Amino acid sequence: MRPVLPALLLLACTSDILVSEKARCDGQLQPAEETVDQPFDLDRDGYFDVANPDCLTVYPLTLLDCNDGDPNIHPGAAEAACTGVDEDCNEATLDAEDSDGDGVTACEDCADNDPGRLPGAAELSCDGVDNDCDDSTPDAVDVDLDGASSCADCDDADPSRSPTVDELLCNGVDDDCNPDTPDEIDADNDTIPSCTDCDDGDSTILPGADELCENGVDDNCNGEIDESCDVSYTDTWTLDSRISYSCAWGFVAINFNRLNVFDARPDITLASATGSQPGTLFGSFTGATTFSVTHSLLGTCDEIYTIDGSFPTETTMEGVLDVQFVGSCLDCSAQSFPFTASR
Repeated sequence: MRPVLPALLLLACTSDILVSEKARCDGQLQPAEETVDQPFDLDRDGYFDVANPDCLTVYPLTLLDCNDGDPNIHPGAAEAACTGVDEDCNEATLDAEDSDGDGVTACEDCADNDPGRLPGAAELSCDGVDNDCDDSTPDAVDVDLDGASSCADCDDADPSRSPTVDELLCNGVDDDCNPDTPDEIDADNDTIPSCTDCDDGDSTILPGADELCENGVDDNCNGEIDESCDVSYTDTWTLDSRISYSCAWGFVAINFNRLNVFDARPDITLASATGSQPGTLFGSFTGATTFSVTHSLLGTCDEIYTIDGSFPTETTMEGVLDVQFVGSCLDCSAQSFPFTASR
């Protein structure tokens, strides 16, 4: 039998060698280490495991690796944005900036230079901007499905109104969403638009025009033709005040307060019922109720009498007697006599 004691002594000696050869993070090259503290730099990036308390004691933070399983992560490594990883082992280094200070980093913010644009913001219609950083949120809608969004459609509740439709005349509606497109035209330039002008191709036919007799036309666009021709103004009309004027030693004597009217449409004559002057004036209707008549007495002194007047109603007349003298008329001078008359 071999002695037991020497065997025990040999076993104890081998155990001491194994203990002495165990790697330790101590900054020294141990027998079990290929390089100094190599077992504590598993990713071979030159930085030691910060989770090992011995390494934490021996090495400064600039040499301690916060992730000893990834050679791209260690102090001094470039911090990659938006990875969620602390590549440089410095928690103070931002994984992403928030340049606009809106509380959302550039990783999630679609416009990190605009604090008004961030996830969760209200999407503003028709500004052409993705306010809420969500491409699925529409910037504009098309409620009436006419192909024009509410941004361009002047009435997104009415499919008959949009920038793609034609403007309809005289409906009082901006059909094509262009306020510069006229809703009505004035083809004959009589200041009355086609919507109310019964003949927009004739500037003499329009609402408010005088109705001319016996022309078979609705001159005033009231839906009636030659309606005023049924009225006859033939009668004796009494002036509200007498017209009186005398000159040339009495050779010119105007003195009357009544006029005899003969309506022979389109012709009309007016004659003073008393006195020789102005005598009988001949002329014609210039409109449905307006007229112009004249009479000249020729001689050494020409006397020219003109009345321009109208019949505001069937029983009233208004006018102006204008008297001109041409030639050797002594003390005669031009006169004008406004008057009203009734029958």
